[in-house]
Amino acid sequence: MRQIVNNLRKKPAHVRDQIAIFAAMTFAGVVAFFWLTSLSTSYASPETKSSFNESISPFKAFSNNVKNAFSRTKAELSTIDASSPESTKSNGSVTVDAEGVVNIGGPADAKSSDSQ
Repeated sequence: MRQIVNNLRKKPAHVRDQIAIFAAMTFAGVVAFFWLTSLSTSYASPETKSSFNESISPFKAFSNNVKNAFSRTKAELSTIDASSPESTKSNGSVTVDAEGVVNIGGPADAKSSDSQ
Protein backbone atom coordinates (compact mmCIF):
# COMPACT_ATOMS: atom_id res chain seq x y z
CA MET A 1 0.00 0.00 0.00
CA ARG A 2 2.85 2.36 0.77
CA GLN A 3 4.31 1.57 -2.64
CA ILE A 4 1.08 2.70 -4.30
CA VAL A 5 0.96 5.93 -2.29
CA ASN A 6 4.62 6.66 -3.06
CA ASN A 7 4.01 6.06 -6.76
CA LEU A 8 1.04 8.45 -6.66
CA ARG A 9 3.13 11.13 -4.98
CA LYS A 10 5.65 10.96 -7.82
CA LYS A 11 3.00 11.65 -10.47
CA PRO A 12 2.20 15.19 -11.67
CA ALA A 13 -0.59 17.12 -9.93
CA HIS A 14 -3.07 16.85 -12.81
CA VAL A 15 -2.70 13.04 -12.90
CA ARG A 16 -3.21 12.82 -9.13
CA ASP A 17 -6.34 14.96 -9.48
CA GLN A 18 -7.71 12.67 -12.20
CA ILE A 19 -7.06 9.57 -10.09
CA ALA A 20 -8.71 11.19 -7.06
CA ILE A 21 -11.82 12.17 -9.04
CA PHE A 22 -12.10 8.69 -10.56
CA ALA A 23 -11.72 7.01 -7.16
CA ALA A 24 -14.31 9.32 -5.58
CA MET A 25 -16.81 8.73 -8.39
CA THR A 26 -16.32 4.97 -8.18
CA PHE A 27 -16.82 4.94 -4.42
CA ALA A 28 -19.90 7.19 -4.71
CA GLY A 29 -21.31 4.91 -7.41
CA VAL A 30 -20.93 1.82 -5.25
CA VAL A 31 -22.56 3.55 -2.28
CA ALA A 32 -25.41 4.85 -4.48
CA PHE A 33 -25.99 1.38 -5.92
CA PHE A 34 -26.39 -0.24 -2.52
CA TRP A 35 -28.46 2.70 -1.25
CA LEU A 36 -30.89 2.52 -4.19
CA THR A 37 -31.12 -1.26 -3.90
CA SER A 38 -32.08 -1.07 -0.24
CA LEU A 39 -34.32 1.98 -0.82
CA SER A 40 -36.46 0.11 -3.34
CA THR A 41 -37.32 -2.52 -0.74
CA SER A 42 -37.98 0.08 1.99
CA TYR A 43 -40.73 1.97 0.15
CA ALA A 44 -42.26 -1.00 -1.62
CA SER A 45 -45.85 -2.13 -1.10
CA PRO A 46 -46.45 -5.11 1.21
CA GLU A 47 -47.04 -7.39 -1.79
CA THR A 48 -43.77 -6.33 -3.34
CA LYS A 49 -41.93 -6.76 -0.04
CA SER A 50 -43.16 -10.35 0.23
CA SER A 51 -42.03 -11.08 -3.32
CA PHE A 52 -38.59 -9.58 -2.52
CA ASN A 53 -38.35 -11.83 0.53
CA GLU A 54 -39.28 -14.88 -1.54
CA SER A 55 -36.99 -14.07 -4.46
CA ILE A 56 -33.55 -15.54 -4.74
CA SER A 57 -30.52 -13.42 -3.89
CA PRO A 58 -28.25 -12.29 -6.76
CA PHE A 59 -25.31 -14.29 -5.42
CA LYS A 60 -27.41 -17.46 -5.16
CA ALA A 61 -28.74 -16.91 -8.68
CA PHE A 62 -25.20 -16.50 -9.99
CA SER A 63 -24.00 -19.67 -8.26
CA ASN A 64 -27.01 -21.57 -9.63
CA ASN A 65 -26.21 -20.34 -13.15
CA VAL A 66 -22.59 -21.46 -12.82
CA LYS A 67 -23.65 -24.89 -11.52
CA ASN A 68 -26.15 -25.29 -14.37
CA ALA A 69 -23.52 -24.31 -16.95
CA PHE A 70 -21.06 -26.88 -15.58
CA SER A 71 -23.70 -29.63 -15.52
CA ARG A 72 -24.79 -28.85 -19.10
CA THR A 73 -21.18 -28.86 -20.26
CA LYS A 74 -20.56 -32.17 -18.51
CA ALA A 75 -23.65 -33.67 -20.15
CA GLU A 76 -22.55 -32.40 -23.57
CA LEU A 77 -19.08 -33.87 -23.15
CA SER A 78 -20.45 -37.24 -22.05
CA THR A 79 -22.69 -37.41 -25.14
CA ILE A 80 -19.75 -36.52 -27.37
CA ASP A 81 -17.62 -39.22 -25.73
CA ALA A 82 -20.41 -41.78 -26.04
CA SER A 83 -20.96 -41.01 -29.71
CA SER A 84 -17.28 -41.21 -30.72
CA PRO A 85 -16.61 -43.90 -33.33
CA GLU A 86 -15.13 -47.16 -32.19
CA SER A 87 -12.41 -46.89 -34.82
CA THR A 88 -10.69 -44.20 -32.79
CA LYS A 89 -10.46 -46.42 -29.75
CA SER A 90 -7.40 -48.64 -29.75
CA ASN A 91 -7.43 -52.17 -28.40
CA GLY A 92 -4.01 -52.94 -29.79
CA SER A 93 -0.49 -51.79 -29.22
CA VAL A 94 1.31 -48.52 -29.65
CA THR A 95 4.82 -48.70 -31.03
CA VAL A 96 7.44 -46.14 -31.95
CA ASP A 97 9.92 -47.10 -34.65
CA ALA A 98 13.54 -45.93 -34.96
CA GLU A 99 12.52 -42.87 -36.97
CA GLY A 100 10.12 -41.70 -34.22
CA VAL A 101 6.93 -42.62 -36.09
CA VAL A 102 4.12 -43.70 -33.78
CA ASN A 103 2.15 -46.74 -34.96
CA ILE A 104 -1.20 -47.48 -33.36
CA GLY A 105 -2.83 -50.75 -34.25
CA GLY A 106 -4.42 -53.93 -33.13
CA PRO A 107 -2.86 -57.38 -33.15
CA ALA A 108 -3.63 -57.84 -36.87
CA ASP A 109 -1.97 -54.54 -37.73
CA ALA A 110 1.12 -55.42 -35.70
CA LYS A 111 1.53 -58.73 -37.59
CA SER A 112 1.11 -57.06 -40.97
CA SER A 113 3.67 -54.35 -40.11
CA ASP A 114 6.18 -57.01 -38.98
CA SER A 115 5.93 -58.86 -42.29
CA GLN A 116 6.82 -55.72 -44.29
